[in-house]
Amino acid sequence: MLDSPHEMYPSSLPMEDYGLILEIPDFFTSKELHSVQQKIQDYGQIDKKAHPYVTLDLDVPACEKSKWVSDNCQEIFDYFEDTFPTDYRFSRYNTRSDGYGSYERLQGNPMNMSGYPAHNDGGKCITILCPLSPDESLPTGFHGLDQMHPVRSVPWKINHAILFCPSNNYSWHSYIGSDKDRWIFHYNLFDRLVNIAPSK
Repeated sequence: MLDSPHEMYPSSLPMEDYGLILEIPDFFTSKELHSVQQKIQDYGQIDKKAHPYVTLDLDVPACEKSKWVSDNCQEIFDYFEDTFPTDYRFSRYNTRSDGYGSYERLQGNPMNMSGYPAHNDGGKCITILCPLSPDESLPTGFHGLDQMHPVRSVPWKINHAILFCPSNNYSWHSYIGSDKDRWIFHYNLFDRLVNIAPSK
């Protein structure tokens, strides 16, 4: 198991079909959650023309758990390789070094946004997605190995994050808008070969 002071556990999605996806309950502390949700409230309604999303940059690290992930990325890589070895970005380019940086932001999709196509986050070493608003929405859908499986999800729950290490074959995922603006916390860990703050 991953030696973490924070609760993390594999999702119920079949690993052989969807790869290893970790769930992280209570990702933000109460104080941190209030702060990021206040930013969302202050932003107001997202313009429907803002397709596929708007972003609000956050200080890095944005919270206690994102700092832990960045500081302990090598242990996370070891855990993923030991638990479910596959073609991960961090192993494919042999970038197991100190040259990592995180990009942390709030991402909002306008209501009724058309679906964002399946992608595998192939240029990233770690992705974290954490629902923030509204209380009920459509969760990120995972398409499984080479997009050959039915789309499955970890249920949408406020402050309940998912973490995965992108690979060429297993990390295909997509998302779609619902009847309200959809906001998540979005964390990516990049290696030294990729610009840490990609264009929005």
